[in-house]
Amino acid sequence: MNAESMSRPDAGPAVARVRALAEQRLDGRRYRHCVGAAETASALCERYGYDADSGYLAGLAHDLCKQSEIHTQIELARSFDGPLPESVFSNPRLPHGPAAAVLLAREGLSTDPAVLEAVAYHTFGKSGMGPVALAVYIADKIEPSRRDWASTIRLGIDEGRFDGDGGLVRLATATIEAMLDRIVAEDGRPVADTTLVLYNSLSGKSVREWPVR
Repeated sequence: MNAESMSRPDAGPAVARVRALAEQRLDGRRYRHCVGAAETASALCERYGYDADSGYLAGLAHDLCKQSEIHTQIELARSFDGPLPESVFSNPRLPHGPAAAVLLAREGLSTDPAVLEAVAYHTFGKSGMGPVALAVYIADKIEPSRRDWASTIRLGIDEGRFDGDGGLVRLATATIEAMLDRIVAEDGRPVADTTLVLYNSLSGKSVREWPVR
């Protein structure tokens, strides 16, 4: 996805407040990632006919709690209303999403269910995610500053390979496949159960959800 395809919508005062929070709470590298995710999610939403403003806001906010103390992340995540996999409370990489969703609501920055879903599930996903949540999930993985392995996905978007009916789902599926190739073939790490649940639901292999707390 090239720079010219990025959109930077003005979603109102919430964007300015979230941007200020992100600058305050995150280091420079993480903040740049959030801006890249916001621009990418917004562009994806616009491309597929969904709310670009919601995509931008959720992308900007998705890592607000990433660099908070883990006990703070877990405390906030425990207040999240939606279902969460049990691993959120045992894997320190996972609670920052639902924690940020709770923070957004508490600070009066967003009560939009699409935004809160996108922020909460951007790391591990869930079956049945809405389009804004899918766009943010993808954007977190493929925004230009993130990972070299995603360059083929970004090129596919630019070339229109994922346009047409079901394009966003096909893009999410391809993104996970590319990510799994990297995790298994290059990094030699096990694949998280939550990723497999999301992949199976997107590809129609299963609608099984993970165990929840």
